[in-house]
Amino acid sequence: MEGLGRIFAPIGKWWKQASGTQRAAVGLFLVFSAALLIGVAVVASRPSYGVLYSNLQTDDAGAMLTALKELKVPYRLAANGSGIEVPQDRVHELRLQLAGQGLPRGGNVGFEIFDKSQLGLSEFTEKLNYQRALQGELSRTIAELEPVEFARVHVVLPQDRLYTSEQQPVTASVVLALKPGAQVSPPQIKSIVHLVSSAVEGLKPDNVTIVDTAGELLSAQVDTSGGPGSPMLASSQLKLQRDFETETARSLQSMLEKVLGPGRAVVRVSAKMSFDHQETEEETYQPAEGSQGGSAGVLAQQEQVQETYAGGKSLPSGIPGVASNTGTATPPARPGGNADNYQRTESKAEYRVSRRVNRTTVQPGQVQRMSVAVFVDGDLQPTQIAQIQESVTAAAGLDASRGDQVIVQGAKFSAAPDQDTKQERQLASRRTLITVGKDAAAVVLLMMFLIFARSAFKTKAGSEPEPTPTQVLPEGRSLAGYAGMAFPGGGPAASPLAELSQAESESLARSIRSWLSEPKVEAER
Repeated sequence: MEGLGRIFAPIGKWWKQASGTQRAAVGLFLVFSAALLIGVAVVASRPSYGVLYSNLQTDDAGAMLTALKELKVPYRLAANGSGIEVPQDRVHELRLQLAGQGLPRGGNVGFEIFDKSQLGLSEFTEKLNYQRALQGELSRTIAELEPVEFARVHVVLPQDRLYTSEQQPVTASVVLALKPGAQVSPPQIKSIVHLVSSAVEGLKPDNVTIVDTAGELLSAQVDTSGGPGSPMLASSQLKLQRDFETETARSLQSMLEKVLGPGRAVVRVSAKMSFDHQETEEETYQPAEGSQGGSAGVLAQQEQVQETYAGGKSLPSGIPGVASNTGTATPPARPGGNADNYQRTESKAEYRVSRRVNRTTVQPGQVQRMSVAVFVDGDLQPTQIAQIQESVTAAAGLDASRGDQVIVQGAKFSAAPDQDTKQERQLASRRTLITVGKDAAAVVLLMMFLIFARSAFKTKAGSEPEPTPTQVLPEGRSLAGYAGMAFPGGGPAASPLAELSQAESESLARSIRSWLSEPKVEAER
């Protein structure tokens, strides 16, 4: 208790000597501190909430609230009902539990519609459910893209016709809600088109339409056909040519700057490229030389037929009757001997010559002709020009047989405009720093003047402090020398500090006005 008395004794003594204003200030400070401590305690006792899900559709938000009520989990809504917050320590646990229930669904019904079998469904209802599930799955997939916040897909599946000429094409439309400040690039639009067309049977990329929530037709920015003469193909070919020219020029310029110095060479490249797809097939026949020096070729097949006939028994002849029929009659002699004997030989041979087939395929993007222009800072001698031409020709792979050329010229480079701009920026920055410094100094002096004047007026209005002989005035006089001085009218004794403060304040005010009225001098270059 004695220790507490020692601590509170100075406080009680100060409280008795304090004025009413000081006591009120201390009381307000204590009340404010107590309220702050109570507020901190209340906030600290509340559970910390974290975002469970945001940007929810109305159906998903309602289903999640029902699930959270069943789990008896405290929650609160955010972002006008599109977000749900739960205690921070249970965010991940609740996400897993809700995912087990198929939440959130993204505002669309997917293939989970077939998880529960329903009896008695008609063919039309089954087809409609499949269409809804397909649209929902596509919407969820497209919504996973970085710039897309929400997507909606509509697919039209026409009825099957007996004749293909009467069959209507499959079409699809996609509506994209983009994130704030996000943009969809043409490659991303083309990816969405091919994603939808590949997921729906019979859907062609040309029949997919993509729009955003602002009503802009995004699918019109790309060409999905990719055939000859399409704008998308021409754009890609032009980009390929520009990339080739830029890369070649950058390589040549870096090589020249290593030798001549930074900024002393300028290189420009112009290339003519062929984007035709060519296939050439060449077939050559080369006959082989025969044994006698002729072009007999190579024997592939040979066939030889030999036929021999010898006649022996005479045929019946003479007057028809018994003798002629039985062969007892003597046949008359024939002129020329035995004419029934003969021999025939037939030979057939098949020869083939050598055959060579050469197929050549030329891919698009072949360089047909290239021109390089090089400017070097300063005058160049003919030998230097020749050396640079040889180096550039070798580095760029130029071929004189196809008309490639390189031109090297020396010229005096003008002053770089960025250097002048940099100097101007430095001067402007220097002027700004000077202006800000002077204004800041004026503000500081003004604050010092106000503080000094306020303290002087307080001293004049309150009790006169007892001067100490150790204080020295700017003129070298002691405050003790002002003791006992009185105003000429017989009034109360004037405070020497108040008298001095009035003179010093006028001098300080004149200095500030002089400082503010001083013209601003621009910094020299």
